[in-house]
Amino acid sequence: NDNVKLSCDTTVLYADVSTQVTNSLALTAALSDALSARISFDVRHDTEPPMGFEQTDTATRFSLVYGF
Repeated sequence: NDNVKLSCDTTVLYADVSTQVTNSLALTAALSDALSARISFDVRHDTEPPMGFEQTDTATRFSLVYGF
């Protein structure tokens, strides 16, 4: 369907102290010519997070996207 788009982006940031891996999966559906709805799920993993933080963090987002 031309009105629906699935995207998946992965980023790896390597350093001597820590490695971070981020993945974002998004589904975008066109509601009109300029307006779309998007749901996305993000995962971030850090091999050596700062004290008091978890290694893996997730976020789910619901968005309205306006294109101009």
